[in-house]
Amino acid sequence: MRINSKKWRYGSKIHVKDGRDKPWLARLNLGYDINGYAVSYVLGSFDDELDCILCLKNYTENPWDIYVEKSKYDKIKKFIKLPSKVYIEPTYVNAIDINNYTFKQLYEDYKDLYFPTPEEIEHEKLTHQKARGKLSISNMYIKSRAFDLSSSLHDRVYKDLRTIDFESVLNSLSNASAKTLSRVKFLYIELDKLAEQKDIIQKGYAKYLDKIDSSALFKSKSNRIPFTAEEIKLLWNQPSSLIRDIILILLYTGERIEELLFTYNSNIHIDENYMVAGLKTSNGKNRIIPIHQLIKPIIVKYYNPENEFLFMDGEGRLNYPKYRRMFSYYMNLLNMKHTTHETRHTVESELNRRGVDLFYRNLIMGHKNRDVGQDVYTHTSIQELKDCIELISYKENKLIYLPANN
Repeated sequence: MRINSKKWRYGSKIHVKDGRDKPWLARLNLGYDINGYAVSYVLGSFDDELDCILCLKNYTENPWDIYVEKSKYDKIKKFIKLPSKVYIEPTYVNAIDINNYTFKQLYEDYKDLYFPTPEEIEHEKLTHQKARGKLSISNMYIKSRAFDLSSSLHDRVYKDLRTIDFESVLNSLSNASAKTLSRVKFLYIELDKLAEQKDIIQKGYAKYLDKIDSSALFKSKSNRIPFTAEEIKLLWNQPSSLIRDIILILLYTGERIEELLFTYNSNIHIDENYMVAGLKTSNGKNRIIPIHQLIKPIIVKYYNPENEFLFMDGEGRLNYPKYRRMFSYYMNLLNMKHTTHETRHTVESELNRRGVDLFYRNLIMGHKNRDVGQDVYTHTSIQELKDCIELISYKENKLIYLPANN
């Protein structure tokens, strides 16, 4: 019987002539290693060819997640786009070890599974793309901080921990913000999940922790302080410098600092007065960022089509850690107290104060507009975004912007 081999899209059937009982292998290509060689995974082995084909067909129609050994996963430098996710296979401890397996040991397992390697960290710094299946750099630091705050649990046997033990840590952090408490709690929930997977515990208790007061979380976010009109005027009166110029661009675009640092010169349309940039969320990526006329001369100053990015540091891109040091030094120099994110908060507050419609504010800031994707940009809407951004003046008079279609 002739079998149609086009019934599946992913993987291939392999016949191995080595005398094994099940010589037909349904093999899936996961990606390529550093030398360009394929890294494969066997979905199943079968007595006959038909069963092998059915396996490939089933995976194509109803894909399931793939779990591979850590050593194989780490070999993959370029993943192939598959209909399912590829994870590192959880490592299991022997039953003998469970009675003595500590909180710290479980956390180390969590690190091995989800913390990026040094190479992956460098890759994320260069591309702003985290490694597949791993935590981002910022989330890695958040988890590390949560672990450090839980020092009283480090040497405790994990299977003996109960809700009251986790609560005792949260209660001891009397000066911590609601956001910090929430992050510590989330680490406990993640560790419970891993402990269940490794059969260290039969039941997790972190999920029974009381909810963090949502009003406290809102309050911690509201502590962001916008730049005042006097501070912005002081910035304009300072001699031009890299740090001053970047801060002013942020104050008239609403970009996140890393969005600006990852702005490609090829995406800057000076004559049309807009840039294409954005990171972090699907709504924020590749969005139109109008160029306010006040900052256009600054952008022109740094724009060099021979460079890859707008702001360079030697032969590479200016990175966030260096910018943050520059920002802190400059704020101290001018006797200002602000975080790097408060330029963005300042723009959002100014657009709101100017009465800019929420739809346009969300497009500028990269926030989600309900039921509207990023394909909304037309010649007309781009012009309306430009009109909105030009309303930013940081002066006392208030204008109301009402788009024609509202």
